[in-house]
Formats: sequence, C-alpha cells, structure tokens
Amino acid sequence: MQYVVSILLLVFLEISYASAKTEEQAPDFNLLNSYGETVKLSEFKGQTVVLEWTNHGCPFVAKHYKTNNMQNTQTAAKEASVVWLSIISSAPGTQGFVTNEEANELTKSRNALPSHVLQDPEGFVGKAYGAKTTPHMYLIDKAGIPKGVVNIITGLGEPCGKALTTHNLVERIAFTGGPETAKHIVKNSADNLSQVSLELGGKSPVVVFDDADQENALNGITAGIFGASGQSCIAGSRLYLQSNIYEEFLKKLILKAEKIKLGGPMEKDTQMGPLNSFKQLENIEKNIKATIEQGGKIRCGGKRSSVSNKGYYFPATII
Repeated sequence: MQYVVSILLLVFLEISYASAKTEEQAPDFNLLNSYGETVKLSEFKGQTVVLEWTNHGCPFVAKHYKTNNMQNTQTAAKEASVVWLSIISSAPGTQGFVTNEEANELTKSRNALPSHVLQDPEGFVGKAYGAKTTPHMYLIDKAGIPKGVVNIITGLGEPCGKALTTHNLVERIAFTGGPETAKHIVKNSADNLSQVSLELGGKSPVVVFDDADQENALNGITAGIFGASGQSCIAGSRLYLQSNIYEEFLKKLILKAEKIKLGGPMEKDTQMGPLNSFKQLENIEKNIKATIEQGGKIRCGGKRSSVSNKGYYFPATII
C-alpha cells in the first residue's frame, strides 16, 4: 500500500490540510501527461512518489527553479529511483495553465527532471489533495517512512526553539522569520558550529522596464504581493516602473487588484483570504496612515473590508 507523508524540501515546509491525510492511503488518480499518455498513481505501487503542484507564473515556484533548488532535488530523487510527478491544476484561461507543448518547453528550458508532467485542468486531483498553493508537495512512501525521519514540533521559542538550536546533534538549521529571532539562533548554534541558513525577509522590489511582457509582469506582481494576503517574507511589496510605462501599467495593475475577491479560505471563489490576526490588521492601518501623512496617495484599497465579521480582511491595496 502507498501512504502519504509530509515532505520537508530544502528550506520550505508545506503542511497540508486536505482530503489526503498523512499516514493514510494516498487517493488514486488518472491524469494525462504532457505527451497525451494516461498516468495512474497506482501504477507506481511499491515505489516512492513525489507529487509537485506547480505553476510557472508563481513567484515561489520561479524562485526554486531559478536557484536550481527544485532541479537538484529532482536529480537526487531520480538517483534514488523516486517517481516525480509534476501536476498542473490550473484551468484554461487562468494563471499557470499551459498547453502540453508549453509544458514540455518549460521542462526543457528549466532543465527539470520530472518523471511526468500531468495536466489536471478541472482540478479534481488538486482538490483531492488540498493543493491550493504552489509549490505544494506530497511524498507518497512505498511502505511508510520510519518514525523519527520527519518530525514536526510546535511550540514557542522558549523552550522548543532554544532546545533545538542549542542541541549538539542538530547539524543544520534553516530559519525564516525576523532578525531578532535570527540573532538568538546564531548565538544558540555557535558552540556546535551548526550550518545555519537565514531568510529574514525585506521589502522585496519588483522592477518593470518598457520591453517587458506586460501581461506576464502583471500576473507575477499580483501573485507576488497579494498571494497569501501579502503575508510572505518574499512578497514583492515595492514596484519600480520605467517612467514611460508608469501610468498605463499602473492602471492595469489597479484593475487587477480591484477585481481580487476577498472571502473565506474554504470558499471556492475566494482569491484572497483574511490576515493572520487583529494585530496585523492594526499594523497595516498604522503603516498606511503614516504613508499618507508623508505624501502617499492611495490608488486602490486602503481601508479594512466588511466582507465578513469572522476574520480580519483587508483588500488589495496600492499606494
């Protein structure tokens, strides 16, 4: 039997809440690959399988392919006889949808090494596995991963974080968060000379010149800043435009932002969900107020939404 387990890939961890559950049998499926051949998950019974939901227009996917993180992992998987299934669940006309020919060209141009690229335009398999973001990944083990190989520990920095980062058997630490916590991690790991990777965010700028593919740039910018309600350490929160395309491009971006539908994360037509907390909502309002006082002009959004009283909703905002 094949079972689903959560996978830690390089420096990012995707914990999935879906119909497919860890430690249980993986839902079977049939999909056509990019060559028009039918691929069935159960055909790989007895083998380890990686499911990778991908969208070439997603900045997170682009990041891991541009840095060769994904290709290096695919190479290691291939050497270990692991089956790698890249799945595209984008519907025709939506961001991320590609034809079979385009899918094959993407694989070639990125030097990617999936066993198959599978098309899921109706999203049936994506829904079965709860794949709502990209890259969203599952590891389907041929006979179950031994206990202790993958551990998820929840808790506060004291005592959990400190215990992990000071332990002499922890040889590598990857952290995404703020600089104050990072300072503690560096100090805690110093005596053990542990390898440490820190991703501390920042105000990531996006630059668009007049020779850019504007539609592609608009899609990338929209996903890069408004994805996950903007709550990402690599959100493209600043935009620089070449002066001769400034007004035209900004108008197009505003139209896209104004069409983003706010709503509950479990609602099918929701495009942007709530913020993490009321404190975060207040922090955004505080920063917007300060920006206006310094001369900033709100071009869209800017005020909290009343779409629901069961969450902290704030619309897509451009200043």
